[in-house]
Amino acid sequence: MTVSIKSDVKSVFDVFRDVDAFLVPEYQRSYQWGRDHIYSLVRDIHTSICMLETASNTSNEIRFMGSIITIIQVRGLSASGYGVYQPQTIHQIVDGQQRLSTFALLAVALQNLLEVKLNELSASTDVYAPEIIQSLTKIVNNHYHPQLKKIYQYSKDQYTQPSKFPSIIREESDTWDSDKSYDSPVAKLLINAIYPHMNRMNKPKSNQDKDQAEINYDVITQLLNQIALGECPLHPTPNKRVDEARLYELNTVLSKVHNAVWHGDYAYINNLVVTEIMQKKISPLLNFTRILLFTYYFLNRCYLNHISTQDERWAFDMFIGLNTSGIPLSAVETFKAQLLQKARELPQAKGDEIRAKIQDLFMNEDIGIQKYFDREEKQSDKNKRIKEYVTNFALFFNGSKLGYEIHEQRVWLKNEHIKYLHGLSDEIEKQGKQLRFITNMKHFTRYLVEQDNLINNYAHAFNVLINIDAYDREAAMLAIGFLDDVNHSIVNGLLARFYEKAIRNSANQQFAKEFADACLAVTAFFVIWRPIRSTNGLPDIYRNAMRTTYSHGANANFNVNDLKQLLRAELSGNLDISGNFDLTQRDVWISKASDVIQSKRMKDLSKFILLITAHETTKDEGHHGLMKKANPGFQQCATLNHWKSKDLKTIEHIAPQKPSESDAWDSGLYGTNTLFDSLGNLVLMPTEINSSVGNNNWRTKWTYYQYLALVDPNKRKQFVVDMGSTNNIVLQNSTLNVLKNATFAGHMAPIVAVGIDGEWTADLVQRRTRRMLEIFHDRMMEWLS
Repeated sequence: MTVSIKSDVKSVFDVFRDVDAFLVPEYQRSYQWGRDHIYSLVRDIHTSICMLETASNTSNEIRFMGSIITIIQVRGLSASGYGVYQPQTIHQIVDGQQRLSTFALLAVALQNLLEVKLNELSASTDVYAPEIIQSLTKIVNNHYHPQLKKIYQYSKDQYTQPSKFPSIIREESDTWDSDKSYDSPVAKLLINAIYPHMNRMNKPKSNQDKDQAEINYDVITQLLNQIALGECPLHPTPNKRVDEARLYELNTVLSKVHNAVWHGDYAYINNLVVTEIMQKKISPLLNFTRILLFTYYFLNRCYLNHISTQDERWAFDMFIGLNTSGIPLSAVETFKAQLLQKARELPQAKGDEIRAKIQDLFMNEDIGIQKYFDREEKQSDKNKRIKEYVTNFALFFNGSKLGYEIHEQRVWLKNEHIKYLHGLSDEIEKQGKQLRFITNMKHFTRYLVEQDNLINNYAHAFNVLINIDAYDREAAMLAIGFLDDVNHSIVNGLLARFYEKAIRNSANQQFAKEFADACLAVTAFFVIWRPIRSTNGLPDIYRNAMRTTYSHGANANFNVNDLKQLLRAELSGNLDISGNFDLTQRDVWISKASDVIQSKRMKDLSKFILLITAHETTKDEGHHGLMKKANPGFQQCATLNHWKSKDLKTIEHIAPQKPSESDAWDSGLYGTNTLFDSLGNLVLMPTEINSSVGNNNWRTKWTYYQYLALVDPNKRKQFVVDMGSTNNIVLQNSTLNVLKNATFAGHMAPIVAVGIDGEWTADLVQRRTRRMLEIFHDRMMEWLS
């Protein structure tokens, strides 16, 4: 196999000379280098010039400025739509656009500053012979200006009007046209530099009105002026602490490179400069020479590794492999460029509509893809969110199994989009398909945004559910929150399909109800499956469902009953040789789950079961310590607010995990069966009472539980007094302060019913575990029925 990849280490000038022009694709981030980057760049070049002073062999003294990666696009083949005067060959930048853009700004600044310093020479009170001014002007005009212009300017043949254009443009903002404006900050500054006489220059602006390119241009000029005066470049941010830059002796450096700087023909000028150095530090001639020396070094001794290929896949693979410190472009960002390219293939009016939809898809303030990613402050968290987005969108779209590798994700997005539009020749049909694909992504993103809103207590979470039954709405949001807490994100694609249908049919509450039911069904399936089968096989079950029933290309008439039937079938499958493993059967499931569900092994699931079995239950008068189902509406706690409530923050072991020998807890709770860690010995509490009271006996624990169960503050105060006087039990104020602020304590009633003189036994814990699992399984089967 022939791999057409070219890698050349060349000077900055040679890189730009050998390329017609560069294109920043739309998926690339905006130009955003700041003061730190600019200072580092100028300082690095200045420091490298200083190193010439002590170098024994100056021919080896260069400054490596990193690597750039480009995709070669040929006009009429892979390159089109970039303007009437677009170059024959364009290099699309995959990596290095910030650096290359800044080089163009630096070239403009150097050209302008050389002009300024020449003018200062001519106007100087120091008398310089006319032939010296003429010689210096000739050096600049014949050698340096043409090279600097090549950095920031792309030229057509002289018969084309206009014949000069920015060497770098941005795909969505600029085109190489005579009648089109340049709207990106960098291209706008470059076109102003190319045609200053055509009144293209903007009016003077205050600093707060300048874009990033203008700000950076000013910073570059400021730093270069410091260098011209023979000073160290100072960081543009006042009082910012940085290591002091070096200075160099101009005559020593020139003695080693003067032939290259003056281009060999002007030794007498070099002698004049050296003579002037001996007499003064600052003069128009010395100021000019320092800028000329900086320009020479930038153009000829600053080197880049330019990696280029015509194969987009190879370019991105190299980028990922070489990028060890920067922020890699995600598959989503590169996919944006493909969507926009397809939009350009449509007639202008239709294409403009699609482009607007694409921009909204990515940048909408409320539900844009990029805005969703940017909610994560840490880059590592943002990268994780981006990777999960594509993997889950693949499941959402057609049940595809997709990993987290950027290359794999990028190829999948590209190929699926191409397949989605394959075979369409009618422009209206193609436009409609484009819109549907974009809308699919938008609805999927909106689901994730609303999920994020729900988890983080933001406003506007799942308003599509606002008009359905309160229990269904609250339980659905609990389900979404629980699934997020247990990191079961693979269900997002499946749930988003039902959410999408509800959004598309917002006037019909049936679809909102189906979305809520889907949330409950998936959660019920997960919690019944999880204790017995771990998470083995779950991804394949969801993917199979998405491929066969819920894919965008499969069945547009799917409903939640299809989902419930599929999930029940998975639970009722025979999973062992006895054939008696139908998890939809309560007794079968309890026999398998009762010894498995323990707080140490399954903390989140244990907490979920405790919450669900507290919902609409009351104490069983005939069996103290147990709860039983109550009337609908009694003690509502199957809500996300209860799941996240401080009142139910911790899982408390009623019989402590490590009891004191003197406290006489039933020995049957301990030993090899670890019955003390089973559901029947657990309760949700605002704080860990065991740590507060030193793992005390049942009577002391019961006293705290009774205090929590009392609602009336006056009764609580009297209860504390009574317990101290009649039972000699003193409650700790620090614990009481936590308990008295609790607003939910109805679930304590069955435990309190055992009584202070009752016994908390292994038998009671086993019966309590059984009762809780019965109620829980019944509820989950209701969610699945």
